[in-house]
Amino acid sequence: MPSTTRPLPRGRGGAFSARLAALLLLSLLVRPALARETGEAERLMDAPLWITESDQALASLGISVSTAGDVNGDGYSDVVVGAYLYDDGETDEGAAFLYLGSAGGPSTVAAWTATGGQAGAKFGQSVAAAGDVNGDGYDDVIVGALAYDDGETDEGRVFLYLGGPDGLSATPAWTAESDQAGAFFGLPVATAGDVNGDGYADLLVGALLYDHGESDEGAAFLYLGGPAGPGASPDWIGECNVATSYYGSSLGTAGDVNGDGYDDVIVGAPQYTDGQTFEGAAFVYSGGPAGLSDLPLWIAESDQAVAHLGAAVAGAGDVNGDGYADVVVGAPLYDDGQSNEGKAFVYLGGPLGPSATPDWSAHSGQALAQFGASVATAGDVDGDGYADVAIGVPFWDDGQTDEGGVFVYEGDASGLDVVPRWIGEGGQTSALWLQRGHRRRRGRRRLLGPPRRRLPVRQRAAERGGRLRLCGRREHPRTEPRLDGPRQPGCRGPRALPGVRRRRERRRLLRPHRRLALLRRRPPERGPGAALPRIGRGAVDDARLGSRG
Repeated sequence: MPSTTRPLPRGRGGAFSARLAALLLLSLLVRPALARETGEAERLMDAPLWITESDQALASLGISVSTAGDVNGDGYSDVVVGAYLYDDGETDEGAAFLYLGSAGGPSTVAAWTATGGQAGAKFGQSVAAAGDVNGDGYDDVIVGALAYDDGETDEGRVFLYLGGPDGLSATPAWTAESDQAGAFFGLPVATAGDVNGDGYADLLVGALLYDHGESDEGAAFLYLGGPAGPGASPDWIGECNVATSYYGSSLGTAGDVNGDGYDDVIVGAPQYTDGQTFEGAAFVYSGGPAGLSDLPLWIAESDQAVAHLGAAVAGAGDVNGDGYADVVVGAPLYDDGQSNEGKAFVYLGGPLGPSATPDWSAHSGQALAQFGASVATAGDVDGDGYADVAIGVPFWDDGQTDEGGVFVYEGDASGLDVVPRWIGEGGQTSALWLQRGHRRRRGRRRLLGPPRRRLPVRQRAAERGGRLRLCGRREHPRTEPRLDGPRQPGCRGPRALPGVRRRRERRRLLRPHRRLALLRRRPPERGPGAALPRIGRGAVDDARLGSRG
């Protein structure tokens, strides 16, 4: 049983500190709130409002970051951060930390801590806001421990902590596990929104190596909320019935993509094969009074071998203000002129669900950059009433090799802009910014538009005595990412999930320093006569898709 409610230890030796994705999170979440209070124009901050570190070597704080919602009902959003290799009595047991929001931003010291309580459990590999699953008016938090053992090795377990006036509960109010060895249940976890319209938030859990007829096909599990919280057994299970698809390795709420009043969910299968090896796919399931549909409402494929479409999926919000939620999908190994440059796609919602072809796409124009390795809604960062989107590029080069970056695109009545409004960069060789579990010592951000004065900010070392340095815009001679306009033909799916591989019939999670080689493996080259990529609705035979309830 995980142990909880201890302050974050300080001064335990110094390497592998907080990932600066937390800084982006705070820029995205906090700046709009401050702007609404002060009445000033909204935009992303040029310098971080808040920084945190683990002060423990190789803890990998920041492997996962998320808003926690408002867990104590004080009107401020809170932040939850995972450190899946954190040690607190057990090696690599993992931990999750909660920082309460306030008028000045998140607290400097964690207000709540939970640890895995089992060596190698990797508790905190995934963290997420759960919403209010029991209807008590306080938001709750879900944490995954993908390598937790309880009868089966590496079966995985998830833990739900309830919010209240004093913050999160000291012990989990609910847990679930896969009861299958090596399933990696709990990678990832997410809120499903309210898929059946009963007023309670529901939960999604992925198990990317779950077997049910096919080896490593993966699965997604839905647990409905209620007055007593989620039930002991899943209310819906989705699968794709294709071996080694890693279905469920990315998932989340899609919002209401078809305007029927019920939240829908999106699930990625980055190694899905349907005509092209490991092209990948993304699936949207519609909500309704009985919960999620048995068959997908919508399917997208990349039609490009080893593109890994679906390695990252998310609800995009309503980027064009038409009243329908939209979805964003990443294909980090997609080739569009450059090998493994990556590409991201947005599909607009409508009465029939997401569009059959992407309404917007962008790619990096830089070989091996892996644009689209992470995707998310950015909320409405400029306060214009349209949702914006953030895209992660872990191996982006702009002055430093593999420094990584994140690109924010703003929405408007015609959809997303073709040029990013804001770009953040790692500023250090091999920083891999926004790639989970990798080091960075310093960073820079720049806002596109008129030149801005430099704004240096110094902070504790994130790795081996380095210093964090954040500044305003700097002009670079390199070209910006090449972008496609609206309604360009689409992409295709992901390859080996970052951080996981099979060896001698054993499943194990690779430590962060070993992920680089896995991610940088080049796919087979396609000949000059390869077919153009396409994406369509219903590209997969319904007989091969479905759910178990």
